[in-house]
Amino acid sequence: MPRPDPDRTRLIELRSRVAALEGRLSSEAQLRPDPASAANGQGPARLLTGVAGFDRLFAAAGMPCGTLHEATSAESRSGGALTGFAAALLSCLAARRTGAVLWVMEPDGGRETGSPNAEGLARFGLDPARVVLVRARCVAEVLWAVEEGVQAKGSARSSRR
Repeated sequence: MPRPDPDRTRLIELRSRVAALEGRLSSEAQLRPDPASAANGQGPARLLTGVAGFDRLFAAAGMPCGTLHEATSAESRSGGALTGFAAALLSCLAARRTGAVLWVMEPDGGRETGSPNAEGLARFGLDPARVVLVRARCVAEVLWAVEEGVQAKGSARSSRR
């Protein structure tokens, strides 16, 4: 098991102190998986991708499961790479879980690169029959769809801008 990075541990500690002074939860506490959802019996609480640099980005090794993740890009021309990244992560999650995969796109999401298609998803190892793709008309619909997805049991989720 990899040892925690002391600099990262110190940074997390400082962020927690600042958050406490400001009267709010630290980002780590806000993003901590709900024990009930992490313990739903569908695989480990963290996803190890095998990419050390990516796995070390999180407070503990690997991407937390049982929580919401949003993937964004600064420029719309990066949408294809972002779609591939999200599809690869969802494929890893879906391989360890049952149920639907919720993919929510913002109104302008995919404007230049298009929406994910069945053949492309399959090439990433993601069964298109399990994917529920929501193309929201406004930001309020994005939030509604994500909220409904969070309440649904056993779904892997992606929100892409």
